[in-house]
Amino acid sequence: MTKHKNVYEMPAVSDQVIGGTLVESLTLGGHSITLVRPKSPEKLLDLGEVESAYNQDEYMPYWATLWPVARYLAEEVLSLEWPAGGKAIELGCGLGLPGIAGLIKGMDVTFTDYDATALRFVEENAKSNGFGSVRTLLLDWRTPLPETFDLILASDVIYEQRNVAPLVASFTAMLAAQGTIILADQNRPHAAELRDELSKAGFAWIAKSIPVDPSQGREVSGTLYQITRV
Repeated sequence: MTKHKNVYEMPAVSDQVIGGTLVESLTLGGHSITLVRPKSPEKLLDLGEVESAYNQDEYMPYWATLWPVARYLAEEVLSLEWPAGGKAIELGCGLGLPGIAGLIKGMDVTFTDYDATALRFVEENAKSNGFGSVRTLLLDWRTPLPETFDLILASDVIYEQRNVAPLVASFTAMLAAQGTIILADQNRPHAAELRDELSKAGFAWIAKSIPVDPSQGREVSGTLYQITRV
């Protein structure tokens, strides 16, 4: 795990205080994927470290839950063809499902989150799916990396208005000239602001609606954005 100079980062907490894990098997795009995650994510809310982090930066341990649109994003990544060895990054990766989909498709994926515990779970999940060594980086997207990527992945990251402008600024800084961003959103209230910020930053996008369909494992509606530079 590599550190980057961030606005804020959440230090790792021990496995003992997390209170047990759950192994979940998913079938997405014809691939079987195993994910290890906290059994009771709500227990993290009782930790002093989380309370302190919330007081500093309104931090919440959202990483510990497998959110529905992360599955939608992973399915989208698995449905498309990518250049072998192309550079990809997942922002706010949480448990890392979309990034693991990128690994399956032959991409060189960097997993980033500003919670060190999330990155420990990512490393375990990568190993569980046959990937022995992956790059994980403690990163707050308000301080983007000084490198560019062919593919940027992000799921359910505009749940707060304050996230929108910094996220688009990171897209601007880190997307390669001919690169692609795929963002999955759970139709949060700030989608219109996201589109406005993308337009102002010189991006174009195609939006694809994902309807609720329990037979396909789709618990909530969502929107997938495929974003490129104009």
